[in-house]
Amino acid sequence: MGMEAVTKFSKFGSLIKVVEARDRVLTMFEEEIVNSIQETSEMYRDHIYTSTMAKGVEYENGRPVLVAEREERNSGWAVTT
Repeated sequence: MGMEAVTKFSKFGSLIKVVEARDRVLTMFEEEIVNSIQETSEMYRDHIYTSTMAKGVEYENGRPVLVAEREERNSGWAVTT
């Protein structure tokens, strides 16, 4: 899903979590600009997971839960949800 859709769904009240395999989102833009947007916008501040690979979906009580692996800087890969 593109960041444009993330913005629209967030404005409609949905909680969106972004899982990005690269070390940052919006790599086509200058890093300073992207960092500024992430720091000042509540919808992006706490719900972007970089250096993270989606592995699948599991269901808990009928609701989908993303299973992902996140690269920790000093300890290799760790499972996160």
